[in-house]
Amino acid sequence: MSWPALYTSLNLAVAIAEVQRNIPITALRNHRFTEIWVQVETVVDCRELDVLGMSGAQPLDDHDYSVGQSLALASLRGGAETILVHSATKIGDNPILFPGQLRSGSVVQEVRFVDPIFTKRPPP
Repeated sequence: MSWPALYTSLNLAVAIAEVQRNIPITALRNHRFTEIWVQVETVVDCRELDVLGMSGAQPLDDHDYSVGQSLALASLRGGAETILVHSATKIGDNPILFPGQLRSGSVVQEVRFVDPIFTKRPPP
């Protein structure tokens, strides 16, 4: 089963670290970082798995996404617009928005963006 999701970070440092973990450094040249303002009604906080009855579960496995996907699916079925998870980088947290779940009063709005230069451009 799949569903649309917008994977975001609470700050630029976490966003950059997430990209760096998952994309080869040579591919960083063409990335835009966009700050958004989000207002939603239902957020499921998945940072404390013990509270959710999932003691010992590992949602941050680099290759097995089953725990994270189970959290997302259960949250979707419960009507959540967003879940909040720890970043696999261990330096912050990531809200994951489900665009198909947004309620009529919810807002996702672009604030600003930056096109950073992470690598040197090749010589002419």
